[in-house]
Amino acid sequence: MKNWILFVGGLMGVLSIVIGASGAHILGETVSKERMSIFETGLDFHKFHAMLLVVLGISKWLVIDKNSQRMIVGSSFFAFIGILLFSFGMYAGVVTGNQSLYILNPFGGICFMLSWGILMMWGFKGRTGES
Repeated sequence: MKNWILFVGGLMGVLSIVIGASGAHILGETVSKERMSIFETGLDFHKFHAMLLVVLGISKWLVIDKNSQRMIVGSSFFAFIGILLFSFGMYAGVVTGNQSLYILNPFGGICFMLSWGILMMWGFKGRTGES
């Protein structure tokens, strides 16, 4: 695969649309407003980080130095794992009604913060060879 980050970003984008539409039509009538709000929060974070993955995938094509590429890959990895733990944990908790699944959320949130933190480091350090 030429660019796994861009592929995963696109896949997460498509899944956010499918899950959002399904949730609006199916869950909207069967779950409480509180649980629907939890679902929507998971969906918001899913969409934001799917877009981040797309931007990182495009950036990986444009950047040639190895240090920057490593930072892009690291940030992408944590964004993807964050979606799986945070958003999919929320979806599963809402659909099943099992609140113990929300234990995954803090780990997903930590992954999101690590993803953004790596981007901050990349922005601070710049490309290899720059001051």
